[in-house]
Amino acid sequence: MRLAGFIAITRPINSFVAGLAAIVAYLIDTGTVIPESLLLFFIVALITAAGNVINDFFDAEIDAINRPDRPIPSGAVSRGDARRFAVTLFLAGILVSFFTNSLCISIAIFNTLLLIAYAAKLKSTPLTGNIVVAYISASIFLFGGALNGLDGLIRIIPIAAITFFAMLSRELLKDAEDVEGDRAGGADTVPIRSALKKHQSLPLLQLFLQ
Repeated sequence: MRLAGFIAITRPINSFVAGLAAIVAYLIDTGTVIPESLLLFFIVALITAAGNVINDFFDAEIDAINRPDRPIPSGAVSRGDARRFAVTLFLAGILVSFFTNSLCISIAIFNTLLLIAYAAKLKSTPLTGNIVVAYISASIFLFGGALNGLDGLIRIIPIAAITFFAMLSRELLKDAEDVEGDRAGGADTVPIRSALKKHQSLPLLQLFLQ
């Protein structure tokens, strides 16, 4: 049960797909897959998994309402173990990135810091948190192109841009679904602010309708 909890908290399918997307980005840019491109998979999968774990660590109270079946609120993984596991995964991803190039290393370190900042603070910031998640998703493709240098990164920007806007829309819709739990957990999201403004406008509307 304990091992199953550690596997589940990484969202393995999500992490696997993210790692695969980085290889696909390299394939799109170069038209081929070289042995070194497999490093992209491990780096992205490890850092994505770490991001999922640290996010659950900070979201334990909110998940107790929105996602009570998740590993931490269900008791499968303790918060302390989740924090240590996230640090281990982040460090492993960064370590593997040192076998690529300076551009990939920079993205790996930047994304690690951004994922931690998102989970700790930015998630509760209206729109900013949504933009961060959209960027992280788009950066997987940038990371794949970056293995081929700056030119490769630039060539993959159109695909990254499409991913960014698609993920931004998804994040806003997801926030709308989680309003109750986010409000209880003290989060401040765009849907919560929109609902508040709508509520505050009702007395004025009723006044005009009288």
